[in-house]
Amino acid sequence: QANMEILFLSSDSSHILQPLDLGTFAPLKSYYCKSIIELAQYDDATPVKKQHFITCY
Repeated sequence: QANMEILFLSSDSSHILQPLDLGTFAPLKSYYCKSIIELAQYDDATPVKKQHFITCY
């Protein structure tokens, strides 16, 4: 349906995925944190609801 593939990697393969931390996940984390901060300011410190979480992510 979603055209996804699941990969199982051994526990000693983290060095292969390490470049993803900087190239992919760091910008995503930065954007997500910025979105959550903006949402918190807008929504007055109310816990983030699922529908808002998904739009930020």
